[in-house]
Amino acid sequence: AGTVAAVAGVFQTRIWPRPRMTMVWWREHRDLGPRYLTEAAVSTGAGQLAIYGVGLVAGLSSVGALRAALLLFGPLQVLSMGIGLIAVPEGVRAMNRSLSHLERGALVMSVGLAAVAIGWGVILRLIPESFGEWLMGSSWDAAALLFVPLTVAYAGTLALTGPVMALRAVANARRSLRANVVTSAATLVLIVAGAWQGGALGSAWGSAAAAWVGAATWWRHSLLAIRDRRREPQTNPAAAVAVAGEVTVDAEPK
Repeated sequence: AGTVAAVAGVFQTRIWPRPRMTMVWWREHRDLGPRYLTEAAVSTGAGQLAIYGVGLVAGLSSVGALRAALLLFGPLQVLSMGIGLIAVPEGVRAMNRSLSHLERGALVMSVGLAAVAIGWGVILRLIPESFGEWLMGSSWDAAALLFVPLTVAYAGTLALTGPVMALRAVANARRSLRANVVTSAATLVLIVAGAWQGGALGSAWGSAAAAWVGAATWWRHSLLAIRDRRREPQTNPAAAVAVAGEVTVDAEPK
């Protein structure tokens, strides 16, 4: 799928790749690359370790119930990934107008996506039990118990899309990494602690708590990053370019 998308992108943009410029690009953005790479590794690792932790302290049945419920929230995951691809370029465009536009765009995006998550959770709660059992089989009853906390969790997760966009747009990898480390640590600790106390339901509520800790943390760092950008001299602002859903700049804000 990625290869097909890359080929389609070449035809859409009518721009051919230039492999010889790869090392030049790495040298120009070496201040951002390691931090974003570490951020991705920490986030992915925390999520996987949390699932293993649930299995360790609460058993495989709890993992199965959690996975079954998460399957029904799959459309929100697809939405989150899709929005992530276009959010950063749109954030850069908003920032080029003004930092106030960037702040408002981030807020509107977060509120809108959180509302979508809540709406999806309501839809799941309204599914008749007979249809749910036809769809999920014996997993339905265990999954249905987790709909409320996972709705809260996804609302928090999607609420941090706006500040993530803002931090990417201003290319403040330092604050982005800090926010991600806090969010990942909260995810791992709270999900496993919740599973220890209450099995699958406890892990789902732990996920909800971690999501909103993460949303608050990302918003704090994004607002601080925008404040830092406002304090910078405006005589020669960094030129931002959105590439493949990410943003690169001439120099990272100090």
